[in-house]
Amino acid sequence: MLRERLRDPALLDENGYLTVPFVTTLADLSPVTRDHKIAYVQAEIIGSSVGDTLGRVYLRQNGTSTVYSVSGSKIYYRFPERLAVVNPFFNGNRVFTDDVYRNLDFRDRPYLNSSWELVINQRDEGVNQDIDLQSVTDVRVYVYYSDFVSY
Repeated sequence: MLRERLRDPALLDENGYLTVPFVTTLADLSPVTRDHKIAYVQAEIIGSSVGDTLGRVYLRQNGTSTVYSVSGSKIYYRFPERLAVVNPFFNGNRVFTDDVYRNLDFRDRPYLNSSWELVINQRDEGVNQDIDLQSVTDVRVYVYYSDFVSY
């Protein structure tokens, strides 16, 4: 199913970049935690023919953010769109230090957001030319966040 989605022309944006939308919801989180704020993000591409150790994906946050507050209320925010350039690692192999893979561009933004996009540019991003998307079995976005426990 992933390979079909990666071939889907409906996922190409106006620049010809593969753009996969997703959301983060309260249902993804523990019911006893609150105030989920992003610390950093990382990405991983898993596949049998991913080329060398270099690649680049973009992560865009452009929807409405929600903070599930310590008091239990939901607070909504609309921040300006933000785009992060993320250097993925491949097949679990991190050949560089963690600083190369860790992106802090979303630091302190809410984890919960109604509109995220994962963008893979094979059209004019040189380091992505050797990634065979039809060999990719998984693209993972890791969002590390802080939270508070509330009983």
